[in-house]
Amino acid sequence: MLSVSLLLPSVFYLLADTPHAPSALHVHSIHPFLSNPACPSPPHSRADWGSLAHVAAARRLDVDRCNPFDPAIGRIIRLPLGDTHYRLLGPESGRRVVMVHGLTGCVPSVRLSESIFYLRTHPTPLHSTPPRPCPSPSFSSIHAANNAETSTSVKWIAEDLAARGYRVLGYDVYGRGYSSSPDGAYSGQMYVEQLRALLDFLGWDKPIVMGNSMGGGIAASFADAFPDRVDALVLLCPAGMMRQNELPFTLRLLSFPVFGLLFAYLFGRKAILSDVQVSSDARVTHYFNVKKMNVLHHPGFLRAFVRTVRNGPIRGLEALYARVAAAFGRRVVCVWGTRDNVTLWPTHADRFRKLFPQASFHAIEGAGHDLLLFNTQETMTHILRFLDSL
Repeated sequence: MLSVSLLLPSVFYLLADTPHAPSALHVHSIHPFLSNPACPSPPHSRADWGSLAHVAAARRLDVDRCNPFDPAIGRIIRLPLGDTHYRLLGPESGRRVVMVHGLTGCVPSVRLSESIFYLRTHPTPLHSTPPRPCPSPSFSSIHAANNAETSTSVKWIAEDLAARGYRVLGYDVYGRGYSSSPDGAYSGQMYVEQLRALLDFLGWDKPIVMGNSMGGGIAASFADAFPDRVDALVLLCPAGMMRQNELPFTLRLLSFPVFGLLFAYLFGRKAILSDVQVSSDARVTHYFNVKKMNVLHHPGFLRAFVRTVRNGPIRGLEALYARVAAAFGRRVVCVWGTRDNVTLWPTHADRFRKLFPQASFHAIEGAGHDLLLFNTQETMTHILRFLDSL
């Protein structure tokens, strides 16, 4: 029998998930307060559950160790549906690439050097210092800020692309990282609208869109909705080929309106973090620490996760993918691991190949779902070969 002390927080959680009345939206303006987490502002509106900028003071240093925010390398802007955190790497004149992360990710996991640099230049915990004025650096200062300062030779795909002259955009999807958690369906349409508004703000026309896992579903959904705004697609173990009857039992539980939220509150974080590994590899440790901070401390993560499982671009996208295949033909590359047990090999991969007969398809033998982490070099080789062919 669950104790009253355990059930009461769950009840409050369920009540908190009740939709709020929407408030006025502020479109396409630089958010003046979230530029510095030492000066946190309220969330976007009453219909917003906040972001990592709104964690409790006791958790601030833990978050900053793994998932730091620094105005020199990122921005948080106010878009129609909520605040969006993004970072840019590489020369402004470079060919443009957008990277879209997966279901439990966020953009800082692509750059270990930022965490090291931030801790060295911010030795005092943010929550123990007096509030300081929030800076308003110019938009033109957004750049690959600290490559020369890093104390590690670890490389990530975003950094490698930037070093090769590409202009790389990474951002936190709603409900993750420093992006806010608006009260919405967390459907493919909602994620597409976030990316559209972000590209509008930046003035980006036809970038290459790269999506990993659920990010692949978002990338494909965006290409389906705005085919004239996408140059090419890079899909890494893309979600969307799963059918309803293939949904894992734990995710199926989340589909129930009330019980699903109760299950998520009581057991969700533990289940989501079940794949976290302890490693002597600094890159692996950093990757999973970022994931832990996102899952454990982001105030809107669990609600966003549950609603994404119910409504998001993670299954039932075969018809959408067929339209994208017809529209883009050879301008699609897909990389898959032969031991992927999330976007299932070979079941989902075979469906993809049938829908995309003209796409470049590459299977990495023995690789799992985390290609960007454990198979970086081989994945990068396939991506660069495709980009060079465009």
